Amino acid sequence: MTQKDGTAMSGALTANLRMPDHGHETSVQPVITFDAASSTYTINPAFLFMPGVWRIQFDEYDPSVDAGTSMDTGVFYFCVNG
Repeated sequence: MTQKDGTAMSGALTANLRMPDHGHETSVQPVITFDAASSTYTINPAFLFMPGVWRIQFDEYDPSVDAGTSMDTGVFYFCVNG
């Protein structure tokens, strides 16, 4: 995720992996790490354990502010073939 000026965001990131048609999340929650040297996040594992449509939502929060509104959100859909 990047800011409006194109620089990488470095706030707290959350990831929600779920199957909207089935109404459940992944059974293994991913661990999210940030590498400041490369300005990249790693989400591991992205455990999409069954065939079907998966919705992955990323939310970025400003770590200097108590829990509140996210700074940015990205939503992606994937279809895992069976």
